[in-house]
Amino acid sequence: MSAEGATLYAGYWPPSKWGSGRQRRHGAMVSSTTMAGRYAPIGEYGVIGDLYTVALVGMDGSIDFLCLPHFDSPSAFAALVDAERGGRFQIAPILESAARKQLYLPDTNVLLTRFLDAQGVAEVSDFMPAADAGQSHNLVRRARTVRGEVRFQMCCDPRFDYGRATHTAERRSDTEVLFFGGSADRELVLRLRSSVPMRLENGAVASRSWYIGDLANPRTPDRTSPGAGCPVGTGDTS
Repeated sequence: MSAEGATLYAGYWPPSKWGSGRQRRHGAMVSSTTMAGRYAPIGEYGVIGDLYTVALVGMDGSIDFLCLPHFDSPSAFAALVDAERGGRFQIAPILESAARKQLYLPDTNVLLTRFLDAQGVAEVSDFMPAADAGQSHNLVRRARTVRGEVRFQMCCDPRFDYGRATHTAERRSDTEVLFFGGSADRELVLRLRSSVPMRLENGAVASRSWYIGDLANPRTPDRTSPGAGCPVGTGDTS
């Protein structure tokens, strides 16, 4: 098995640390590849948390609700309540007819979302380290192939304050992006770091699709493929 991953960190940064190359979002919407057209039943969501807040993870690998940095903070992702304007963070394999299931590693809050298909078996794992581990306000996501060779894609489209606030984004490198948003009284900064290259489009992040093969497969595929990527459209955020 081999894996790639992404980490999202939430925090309040002073203005002196902000960069100048920030890109403003102009109503961008990153759509889910599998479930953007409907609202999933609440029973199809797994829950992870760090004792400060919780995230709801759908069966399609999409985080559709997360308030940061606390339970009672405004949302960063809220597609659960507004699929078009709420925002989401999705990592998912490109498999047309995969069966899906979720489970937790025994005695942990590590959530596994598995995709089972004739082409292969893929898995996305999610967890939020607790503060006593020295990693509070972090969301860690890992994609891996259990069997076969599977192509993944990632899209991260935060919509701060339940989609009411605008935000800007800054691409620090191919694998690091900062999002600056928040509510009327406080600005929140999200830092997304990934082990695969990312592109920034209208304030949202979309990765080029990439292959992950299992270790038993002797063929080494290209690390990334242009593919369709994660579709980015426009939406009214007023």
